[in-house]
Amino acid sequence: MISDLQKNAWAQLTGKLDRLPHAMLLHGPAGVGKLALAERFAQLLLCENRGQGATPCGACEGCRWFLAGNHPDARIVEPAIVALARPGSVAEEGEEESPSEKKKPSTEIRINEVRALAGFVNVKSHRGSLRVAIIHPRRT
Repeated sequence: MISDLQKNAWAQLTGKLDRLPHAMLLHGPAGVGKLALAERFAQLLLCENRGQGATPCGACEGCRWFLAGNHPDARIVEPAIVALARPGSVAEEGEEESPSEKKKPSTEIRINEVRALAGFVNVKSHRGSLRVAIIHPRRT
């Protein structure tokens, strides 16, 4: 269930679908659901069946890829310690890490992750639509 604060923010975000800025900043107190709101809006932007609706369909390839965490036109940049806690992360799948990755997971976004994001935003969309990047510094 979403709060009244989130309903208001969702209405404001979906009201901008016809004139999206190049970037948006969501801010507010910790624990109100900013990341969940940003992820839902990103899914809506990448949904291939939304038409004029204000909710993602959840069934198209774009929605399924986004929900699985592997949409080619979406990136979430966050500290390694937060990323490892996400479902489907490398640590949870039990894959081996290279010797350079055996360091303690970072609590900050590293410069290499930002550089990789720069490469992502400078190429054409894979699905012929928008590209979405969420930069989430850390959970507090």
